[in-house]
Amino acid sequence: MQDSGQGDFLPLSSHTGHYSVAGLRESPFRYVEETVKNLRASGVSVQGFHIEGYQGQYEIFLAPLPLMQAIDELVTAHDIIKGTLASHGLTATMFPKPIPDRSGSGAHIHISMTDSSQQDSFLAGVLQQLPAVCALGLPYDYSYTRVQELEAGNTVCWGTENRGVPIRKIENAHWEIRCADATANMYLAVAAIIVAGLLGIQNKEILHWQDVSGEKCADRSADAAEPLPENLDQALKKL
Repeated sequence: MQDSGQGDFLPLSSHTGHYSVAGLRESPFRYVEETVKNLRASGVSVQGFHIEGYQGQYEIFLAPLPLMQAIDELVTAHDIIKGTLASHGLTATMFPKPIPDRSGSGAHIHISMTDSSQQDSFLAGVLQQLPAVCALGLPYDYSYTRVQELEAGNTVCWGTENRGVPIRKIENAHWEIRCADATANMYLAVAAIIVAGLLGIQNKEILHWQDVSGEKCADRSADAAEPLPENLDQALKKL
């Protein structure tokens, strides 16, 4: 974002990107390249980066690490990103929806288990507590503008490589939790997910939510149709 000179901020780029290589030729890209170089020079394990739904919006993804180390590195990455852009008089925002008519920005959390023998019970525990987990992953009312298909998802369910649901299974015992954004305290959000999963294992929860690969949650199973909270107050009541 850039300062308009009148006390507000404007997007640096106004053209749509739609995950296209055209975004690599836009003016914001040189700042992203510099940011990634600074991240790597600081020891942050950047696996890759690409344009997201619009030019001026990018996703930078970090390598998997043990829990605390991963979150510490994320906090460092946020600081370097903001500092690099600030050195050019720009503002890097990770706000969930800084521009109302564009897609929002999340902070998807990847969780994997080294022992997959109890993965179904772990996933069942997370699904059972997912509305409550939203209070920590989506901690502001504005965060809930992303509670919809293709962003954070809007019902309690999961699907293999389904980006329209809140929990996407990537591979065996590896999931992406999509109902989180960068306004979250990731230490608390990840702790809540882990505790929910461990409770599922402890209680031997049955995974009765079916895999909704390639379809909407409500189309497959009545059990999976519980809505996610629509605002922070609803999420706090679940918590």
